[in-house]
Amino acid sequence: MLKRAPATVAPARGRGWRAARALGWCLVFVLSTLLGLLLHGNAPALRRTTAQAIQRSLDGNFRGQLVLGEIERLSATRLALSRLELREPGGAPVLSLERVQVSYGLWQVLGVLLGMDQPLQLQHIRVERSRVTLSADPETGRWSLERALQSPRPPGKTKPKRPAMRIALPAIELGELELQVQHPSVGRVQASVHHLRASAELAGAESRIDVQRFGLRLQAPRGLTVSGTGSLRVEPHGFIASTFHGFADGTELDLAATFEQPAQAAGGQPPAQLSLRLEVPRAQAQQLRRRFPGWPLESDVSARLSASGALEALQVEAELSALSSRIQARGEVSLAPARSARLDLVAQDIDARLFSAEAPET
Repeated sequence: MLKRAPATVAPARGRGWRAARALGWCLVFVLSTLLGLLLHGNAPALRRTTAQAIQRSLDGNFRGQLVLGEIERLSATRLALSRLELREPGGAPVLSLERVQVSYGLWQVLGVLLGMDQPLQLQHIRVERSRVTLSADPETGRWSLERALQSPRPPGKTKPKRPAMRIALPAIELGELELQVQHPSVGRVQASVHHLRASAELAGAESRIDVQRFGLRLQAPRGLTVSGTGSLRVEPHGFIASTFHGFADGTELDLAATFEQPAQAAGGQPPAQLSLRLEVPRAQAQQLRRRFPGWPLESDVSARLSASGALEALQVEAELSALSSRIQARGEVSLAPARSARLDLVAQDIDARLFSAEAPET
């Protein structure tokens, strides 16, 4: 007759059951917390508490002050903020954002908060109205936005640098942006940007911004008005590319440009590189005369300009056409440190009707 083996697995089974039950209660707690956020996250008290906690975490991180407005909506997938404002150390506003809406994935945000090695992705950001006021310090040349975002700690007491936090912004929309720039080289410039669509990856020096489209209305010094649409791309390490198609004082123009500031090498700072292409399909004589009272030509003109190279030695080619006449220019232009130009001019088939509508064809 066989003897039954002693029951030795019951304690192990009991320990496994207790562990599973503890894990189950932890899961219930997490799910209950998330359910509470889903059901009650938009409660006014929680919105106020969240806003105060975020404001405390921001205080003291910049020379300026970043002020958070009221959180109007808070859920597991969406945040609506009434206002966000960045102020200079003296209190003057530099950046103001109104009616900010942010969409995000709850699990992805929780992964970042738990320390997982992944970028924080905010799926969609929309700002209805915004205002940026930029001014350059006459002594240091630093912009007001740069001064406001500087660390308040002295350079010798800064903490060791950690890898920059990565933030992915695949969809950004700006309804209206009012921009005001004050700089000694250009004076005061006011611009209105609308219907801006962009994406961005923020990662310190490796950040990149891609503005697929923006509308622009600009009021420059001496009454110059510019309007149109364009694009802008900012890559890491000082590379900027932009396009624009629109009108300046009623004259159509098409512009494409790139600018690159290479990283500093052992031998010193390499010169900045500029590439520029400008085309004016047709400029009417009366429009040009309103801007330049001494404009001598009576006929409409078209123009093309290209430039490339270092700012100290730009290689330039230009062409001006009117009727059957053509003027070409080629040479070198310096924009820094002093402005100068050495150009060779070639004129072909100059027609007398350019200077007088009553002149015969020549």
